[in-house]
Amino acid sequence: MAIYERIKAWERCHQLCVAVYTVTDSWPAAERFGLTSQARRAAHSAAANIAEGCAKKGAREFRRYLDISLGSLSELSYTLLLAKDLRVLPEGEWQRLDELHRKAGGMTWLLYKSLREKRVVTSQGPWLDTVPPSILSLLSPSRPSHLARPSRPLFPVLPVLTTFQTPEDPP
Repeated sequence: MAIYERIKAWERCHQLCVAVYTVTDSWPAAERFGLTSQARRAAHSAAANIAEGCAKKGAREFRRYLDISLGSLSELSYTLLLAKDLRVLPEGEWQRLDELHRKAGGMTWLLYKSLREKRVVTSQGPWLDTVPPSILSLLSPSRPSHLARPSRPLFPVLPVLTTFQTPEDPP
């Protein structure tokens, strides 16, 4: 299993992407290079940027890719609204996709926002950004005595990833 497959935001974006590809199969041929292409590219970009960001060297880089993913989700939202208003996308399908979009966007936003809430220390030194609690919950339960929270590698380039509580954090 690839590391990005463990991230709920990616999972929701992937589900949205699959749904968009399925729904756009029935759109008019005249829209193949217009709305169909735009919706598919935006949906793909949302999931792909989360996957690519996971392979980068830290939270700051990962957050940048999440920012791009959020932009793609916004673009997709407008594309689907336009398709609905042009009657290319039936209301019921739009509602279903809008719900998937809302979930994917919410999870991606929470992941993006959480990357600044705690300090993280790696074997390469301090990371001033963070790893979200949803990802930390996926990590190894072994607990070194000198660390507040243990973990196994999150990114392939980080051999050790552990967190500690800052003085502002509640116990």
